[in-house]
Amino acid sequence: MDLPEVIKGSPYFSAKNLGHPLINGQSRVCNDVSLPTGTVHIITGSNMSGKSTLLRTVGINLVLAYAGAPVCAQNMKCSLMRIYTSIKVEDNLEQNTSVFYAELKRIKK
Repeated sequence: MDLPEVIKGSPYFSAKNLGHPLINGQSRVCNDVSLPTGTVHIITGSNMSGKSTLLRTVGINLVLAYAGAPVCAQNMKCSLMRIYTSIKVEDNLEQNTSVFYAELKRIKK
């Protein structure tokens, strides 16, 4: 656990050995994550490969950083950004909206 550096400016996120703080250290998988300004990452993989955990890891560490708390990373630098989440996004057959399309609309918002 280390204190992050929160900077002003365009959206930016970079962390070394970033891990989920609520996962036991013996089973936690840490990753280097870098999202320079103007980039997009597409997270893909098979079922149960850690896609959601990676996204949650970035999110929870951002929340910790913004609260002034230590983060679960060797080194983390980020700018202030809005954090969005969705819970139980549902399809709607009457409006021809699949779960995937509902998520896309949520991301666009």
